[in-house]
Amino acid sequence: MLKTLQEELVQAAGGDRHGLGTATPRILAVQLYISESGEALAVITTNAATSVRVAASTSGMPSDATVRAAALQTLDASGILTTGVLLTTVPGDVAYVKVFAYETVAGAGLESPAATATIKMGTRKRGFVWDDGLYALKSSDTAGKETNDDLFISNTKTVKVGTVASPSAITKLLRIPHGEFVLTSTAQNLVFDFGRIFYNGGGAVDQKAIASILVPKGVTITKIKAHMFRNAVGDKAEVEFRRNAATGSTTTLLATLTHSTTGNQTVEASLTEGPVGDNTYLAWLKLQGAAAGDASLSWLELEYTMPSYDKGI
Repeated sequence: MLKTLQEELVQAAGGDRHGLGTATPRILAVQLYISESGEALAVITTNAATSVRVAASTSGMPSDATVRAAALQTLDASGILTTGVLLTTVPGDVAYVKVFAYETVAGAGLESPAATATIKMGTRKRGFVWDDGLYALKSSDTAGKETNDDLFISNTKTVKVGTVASPSAITKLLRIPHGEFVLTSTAQNLVFDFGRIFYNGGGAVDQKAIASILVPKGVTITKIKAHMFRNAVGDKAEVEFRRNAATGSTTTLLATLTHSTTGNQTVEASLTEGPVGDNTYLAWLKLQGAAAGDASLSWLELEYTMPSYDKGI
């Protein structure tokens, strides 16, 4: 069939790439893809076109007006466009796409018939194994912080704090009540009440009690606190924090907490200390008062850090 002069001129100007006759823009294919993260994009193949308009939605097929209002996108020399991310989907969503193609880059000339495509974002099957032969942990929330099942790890592994590149530590507080103290001898004139241990007489001689400080190996003690009472500046309420040697009775003074005002006061000291070998720790309490009840201790508190969850109490 012979072509008219007008058809020949249109074909020459439009560049019919596929020998389909008169150079009316055509959309040959719209292929939709969804990544595992839910991002949808399209590969659009055309004939006798240099630009397209594309619209996408998850609520239904976009209207012609919506597509014609979209920005023009230029095709490559083969009449193909790979779009950027058109929209983001979640499992169960359907992505709808409609396209128009145009003769010129500016969108002038003839417009093609609309082409449409749809694709559904499927669900991921939990039983599918990953390429390393393992499986994803189950999470019941979108942030991946919660699970509705028990979690088990090998007894040769440890749940640690922080990241591989930047290991961290978790801070714990250990409250030691006054009842953990014992008298250093029967000569000590101290009384254990419901909320305190107090000096039960008057005089300038230290009345002493001692308490074991139980901390697991692998932690780092960073702070020691004592909550004490002193009626007057002449009274005394003091705690020594000491490390015991592995054997024998040798101790090393690590911190001294001295009540320095009147009334109730929490005294603290910072340090960096952790159990090594067979070392242990103790608190040494000294109380003096002009009268019964003038000096007392309510509790001790230990602050420590641990690098993993197999440490600490």
